[in-house]
Amino acid sequence: MLRFPGGSIWDDENLIRFGFMTPQDTGVWVRQLEDFGLVFYDQVESGLRSRDFVVMDQRHGPTCECSWIESEIRDGIRWAWEVGKPPGSFDPPVDLSKRSLRFVPLTDSTEFPWSSDLASGLDLTIDQNSGQTRYVGRPYLGQQIYDAHIRAAIDETNLNKPIEGFRLFQEAEKIKALDPPHRIPAAIALTEVVLVNKNLDLIQQALLRWKEITEIGPGEESATCWTYRAAVEQMLGLKEDSQSSRNLAAAFKAEGRY
Repeated sequence: MLRFPGGSIWDDENLIRFGFMTPQDTGVWVRQLEDFGLVFYDQVESGLRSRDFVVMDQRHGPTCECSWIESEIRDGIRWAWEVGKPPGSFDPPVDLSKRSLRFVPLTDSTEFPWSSDLASGLDLTIDQNSGQTRYVGRPYLGQQIYDAHIRAAIDETNLNKPIEGFRLFQEAEKIKALDPPHRIPAAIALTEVVLVNKNLDLIQQALLRWKEITEIGPGEESATCWTYRAAVEQMLGLKEDSQSSRNLAAAFKAEGRY
């Protein structure tokens, strides 16, 4: 709960519910729960079955089979409770059932042209029929943009387009510092760039990245990371440092630490 970014947390004596306004933000939270060790679903003969938690759609209910949850719509609000137990004493905001609720698709269309404001964490659109501005809270908007940049950066790098790949890694860094698993591919992309254009400033940037990766993490004992570091040090004329890095790379490779 300490890492939950939103304010919409409701609970009774049996269940706790974390609320989001978009499936995109829900997906980010699901991945975080999985990182904590929870299991979303199991593959069963009939399809997918929820295990430790379930995603509940306000309109349609559980998004996959769930043997331990029941739900129904009451006064326009979906309620959920544990099977075999009473619904509980859940008290939603007093005026919630009186609000004019409407499902709005989060895809650009002539009826709902969307824009995003990263600073405020909001998506907004103007209903072309009523002229009313509609806002959608996006606690993970930045994370979604970051993830998109990372996916594109890795794809471009794998397609032997390191310049575009590194540019996209830099765009991701404008959102937040790179997560540990993304630091290595970003450094690889930059190294592939400097191997071609020999720009001194970029070579020094590459060395700083490899020093962080090999001395702080996550590549302290990676033969690949030390090999890249050695190559960059060689480009800067740091022959002794480069040889030392190569020796470490060889030692880690002999131990199967690639």
